[in-house]
Amino acid sequence: MLRFLPLGLIVLLVLLPSLLILFATHRPLKARIPMATMAFISPVLMFGLVNMLPYLTNDVRNAPQWAHLVGLVLWGAGFFLPWLIFALFLHVGRKAGQA
Repeated sequence: MLRFLPLGLIVLLVLLPSLLILFATHRPLKARIPMATMAFISPVLMFGLVNMLPYLTNDVRNAPQWAHLVGLVLWGAGFFLPWLIFALFLHVGRKAGQA
């Protein structure tokens, strides 16, 4: 029963902005597909970056605590990165006079 909570958070925080970008009708499909793909893949890239650097995962013998904290912050930010990409998708290309 407790496994549904993390799965629901992943769906809400990663899949939802990707689908919102993909099904937005005010932009052409040629612009929506790369942005939706980037929003969907961005958490995986962020987690890969954190796991690739041993200082950020505290796998080094003399790793400082600030490096582990930066790794945790980057790992958590991976879940909110699709929403930032969604916000950029909504506002990129707008003129100053448009609301």
